[in-house]
Amino acid sequence: MYARDLPGGGFVAIEVRPSTSWRRARRYQGMLIVERRSQDRFDGGAPPIIARATERSVEGVVRQLLPTAQCNPAIGAAMLARERAVAASG
Repeated sequence: MYARDLPGGGFVAIEVRPSTSWRRARRYQGMLIVERRSQDRFDGGAPPIIARATERSVEGVVRQLLPTAQCNPAIGAAMLARERAVAASG
């Protein structure tokens, strides 16, 4: 739904997929992913997910995730928080 290049290589993207809730209501799940490696250094591993959103519309998911996707300091803070959580659980 959204993608942009990051300074120095890599990209940030919002992916949205349809899903069904336990009440069989149509919902959409979104992921904000960040790939910090440039395409020539990409080894095929999955880029990290730094945020998720679930809404009743694609627009709602994008509205929730877009502010972070457009802000490099917010992306950096989310990446740092993710790395700290991984280190604490490991």
